[in-house]
Amino acid sequence: MRWENPAEAEPLLREALAVRCPPHPADDPRVLEVKVALVNALAAQGKSDEARMLTAEIKRPLKASTSPYAADLLARLAQR
Repeated sequence: MRWENPAEAEPLLREALAVRCPPHPADDPRVLEVKVALVNALAAQGKSDEARMLTAEIKRPLKASTSPYAADLLARLAQR
């Protein structure tokens, strides 16, 4: 997902993450989707360290997921 203004997107993504986790587990594709978008927003703002840490956190559950959507999310991570 591309954002016109990643600085405005970041707090909204953090809020969405707070709403989705819980009730969904951290490895749920709906949670991972928000985290991938947050990685991209952070990277676009030059917050490379935080983006890198979050990427490391979500790569394993994405690769282990049986959801077909996980492959799409991994591709989004690779685009940044």
